[in-house]
Amino acid sequence: MRSDESIWRVIFITADAARLDGAQRLLEREGFLVRRRAAGNAPRPGGTFELVVPRSEAREARACLLENNLH
Repeated sequence: MRSDESIWRVIFITADAARLDGAQRLLEREGFLVRRRAAGNAPRPGGTFELVVPRSEAREARACLLENNLH
């Protein structure tokens, strides 16, 4: 585990690139710090990706996604 891993929380997982982009843009527009990463150990083309936010913002960011039907 990387040293900064414990401060990040996964709030969104998808293999759909358009949904991933839309969710990330929404969260960034709302002021959340968002990172995108491949799910699992090894990234692969067409694989599943996660959006992560700081642990302290996870609940609010998830609520934002739910309010915008991105769940």
